Amino acid sequence: MTTSVHRERWDIQSIFADFEAWDEEFQQVSSEIQTLVAFRGTLTRDPGQLSAFLNAWNELSVRVNRLGIYTTMKISVDTTDTESRRKQSESQALSAAFQSELAFVEPELLTLPEETARNWLEKHPDLKVYQTYFERLWTQKQALRSAEVEALLGSVSEAFQSAKGIHPTLVNELDFGSIETPQGTVKLAHNTLQTLVSHPDRHVRKAAWEQYARKHLEVQQTMAAAVTTGVKQNVFLARIRGFSSSLAAALYPNRLPEAVYHNFMQVFERHRSLWHRYWRIRKKALNLPDFAEYDIRAPLTERSPVVTYEQVVDFITAGMRPLGQDYVKVMRSGLLEQRWVDYALTPHRRQGAFSIGNSLTKPFIFMSFQESLYGMSTLAHEVGHSMHKYLSNQAQPIVYEKYTLFAAEVASNFNQAMTRAYLLKTVQEREFRIAVLEEAFYNFHRYFLVMPVLSQFELTLHQQAEQGKTFGAAQMNRLMCELLAEVYGGEVQLDESLNGIMWSQFSTHLYANFYTWQYGTGIAAANALADRVLSGEEGAVENYLEFLSLGGKLPPLEALKIAGVDMSTPEPIEAGFRTLERLIDDLESLL
Repeated sequence: MTTSVHRERWDIQSIFADFEAWDEEFQQVSSEIQTLVAFRGTLTRDPGQLSAFLNAWNELSVRVNRLGIYTTMKISVDTTDTESRRKQSESQALSAAFQSELAFVEPELLTLPEETARNWLEKHPDLKVYQTYFERLWTQKQALRSAEVEALLGSVSEAFQSAKGIHPTLVNELDFGSIETPQGTVKLAHNTLQTLVSHPDRHVRKAAWEQYARKHLEVQQTMAAAVTTGVKQNVFLARIRGFSSSLAAALYPNRLPEAVYHNFMQVFERHRSLWHRYWRIRKKALNLPDFAEYDIRAPLTERSPVVTYEQVVDFITAGMRPLGQDYVKVMRSGLLEQRWVDYALTPHRRQGAFSIGNSLTKPFIFMSFQESLYGMSTLAHEVGHSMHKYLSNQAQPIVYEKYTLFAAEVASNFNQAMTRAYLLKTVQEREFRIAVLEEAFYNFHRYFLVMPVLSQFELTLHQQAEQGKTFGAAQMNRLMCELLAEVYGGEVQLDESLNGIMWSQFSTHLYANFYTWQYGTGIAAANALADRVLSGEEGAVENYLEFLSLGGKLPPLEALKIAGVDMSTPEPIEAGFRTLERLIDDLESLL
């Protein structure tokens, strides 16, 4: 029987027993990379040769990825583990070597006449699975460079990860001190911040928010240098591949028109007043003389629900039942028996939460679980990602198992929306309902306000870099304050230095190359799809499950149309803000 301690830790031994086993696989993979390199110049010789190579290439890619998954998991639970950090560097170097050594593949495939390739794909069953891959390759060939240039770009990929690694490493080494609360002294850390800034005592909230921000200010120049480096790397790669801008380069692989990005940002700007109304309601309910950043999470009830991990799993299970027994059975087993989740509040954990895995591993989840509805929300979100991985891996061959970032945030937010809807439908207690709505507003605030602001920040930095302009911490802080002032509209007080450093507190998001806005499109699509399922619309469940099983086989806009939502238009974003307005109405009626 699994002990309670074990249940709080993920089953990392199911990947590798230890680093000795990891080393053996590392050496084997390194050798097999060279075996594949020997295929150079022979890929277009005949269909059998091509099929053998593509199968081996894809199978090896997930093994390379698995080595990195293991080291990421190890270092996430203990950021001070020097051996794990060293192994992580080795896995990154191996990944770079894999890209560099095999950079010849796609340029060589494009030398095969399209008519010949189509004939092979049609007549040879072993190649048929790669039809969609080749269609995508032909579409993207304008961005591919020569084999020599692709090899060079592959060789620098590890170096180009440096900025992405420096920022979170630096943040994880910060000592934020302690906060005095009526309940005693609490150490301020990444995994206690949210509890402290949602404390009933305003002095506690203020102290935690200010202390966290000031500690980031102490290293602002280093973090600004890391962000600047990441931005310049994106600009460089966009130019090398012939794109007009970094934004265009980031959207191109997923066939996302820039209009989709601008649709989202324009709808966001049109609905800022909804947030102003929400903050006025909160300020009145809290009976505050003014309203500051650290009041956004202040509890509106005297007793916030305390829920255990097991209770949270029950809530999520009930919320997801409309998707059917098969979905629920796999999900519940993963959360309670298969040890997908590492949620123990251990020292030296990294900040945040994530889902990680591929077809050779379980779809693992990392989080620091708090016994609250916010903890429930985080788990629902991450298990949405993990079930997306699971169903994709079950249905798709390796070449299509990985879904796009644009599609990723749909499944996660869908689970949150379904769980929330279940609780609002079944729980009548006023304070509990308010707490559920507060969880919803935290989610919407993050994805329908903070992430769009970060996205505008990111776009501005890239545009400045494209014009050859330099920027440092002072300019970044000023820009962040200007953007926040626009969305706050005078309803939330601003402290220029402390609010301005907000960008540095997102130590991974600003290195994801225009990912932040996709949280907003994700929550919009998710709520639209949840509404279809909950209203009993014919085919809604089947369409959604088909979407989850598609993996990366289709471009995300096409996959989402199958699910039942057209993200090429502004309508789903508008619908998302209508959902937000309904939630605000519900909250106001309860206060």
